[in-house]
Amino acid sequence: GGSVAVVGDTNCCEVQDRLTSGAMAIYHNACAVAVLKTDGSVISWGACATNESFSKLQDRLTGGVQSVHNTCRAFAALKADGSAVTWGDSLVGGDCSQAQQELGSGVQALSATETDFTALKADGSKVEWGFEHVKANQPSQVWQMAIQFNKG
Repeated sequence: GGSVAVVGDTNCCEVQDRLTSGAMAIYHNACAVAVLKTDGSVISWGACATNESFSKLQDRLTGGVQSVHNTCRAFAALKADGSAVTWGDSLVGGDCSQAQQELGSGVQALSATETDFTALKADGSKVEWGFEHVKANQPSQVWQMAIQFNKG
């Protein structure tokens, strides 16, 4: 039980053997797929999952993941230890480096919109990252994002 059959997507070939059992939930966005397994690990593939951000944190997704959330081109995982891990397009939440210290512990819940993530912390505070943060702090990247989306 809990297997995932992928049809027509050759990008998953390298992870196909790990999809034969234990799948609990499947998440997708415009450029990638993430599978949360019953053992708390996450398997991800696609354009947003084969980039540098995912390869740097793969070891943090081998267990302890409680939930996965996604924007249009990024994912965030909530871990049992109260940390959050993100990967995918940096403009829409795949890069949480600005908030990494705050996301290292005490995260109780995550939520996502098309372009942003929000973490609710144990102390009641919220941590937000994604497009709105980029728009406010790095306006030149907003134009780059608009160009990316218009290209398809």
